Amino acid sequence: MINTAKLAMIPEIFTELTITAITKIETTDLLDNFALCPIPLSIYKQRFRGFNQSLIITKIIAQQFKLPIDNLLFKNNFMKQQKKLDKQARQTNIQNAFRLINNQALPKSVLLIDDVTTTGATFKSATKIFKQAGIEQVWCLALAQD
Repeated sequence: MINTAKLAMIPEIFTELTITAITKIETTDLLDNFALCPIPLSIYKQRFRGFNQSLIITKIIAQQFKLPIDNLLFKNNFMKQQKKLDKQARQTNIQNAFRLINNQALPKSVLLIDDVTTTGATFKSATKIFKQAGIEQVWCLALAQD
């Protein structure tokens, strides 16, 4: 049985490392006009896991830099897990994975946050939705690359 309490601590540890790195390279002023947006899990995955590691990461960064969190995206259910697919299948699988929750009062810039990226397909799909909605800048941050 997986100990979800210990598993939930992993994003916090990596997030602290990310905050330290951002602070050291003095790029925090770039984040002043951004809303933070975690990559969402499907409702099924959220219920199964009990937490969203991207949201945990986002909350810690938001607290550290006093930035707003904007849960702008909804993830559709019944998709295959990206980690089990090859590069081409990931691109196809994620194409219509996201939709905006609300089109009103969108920020001009968004920092998308995820725990791991492999091919960048998730970031590309979410960015496409944001650009179509009129968001001017989309930045992406993943704590690790697989």
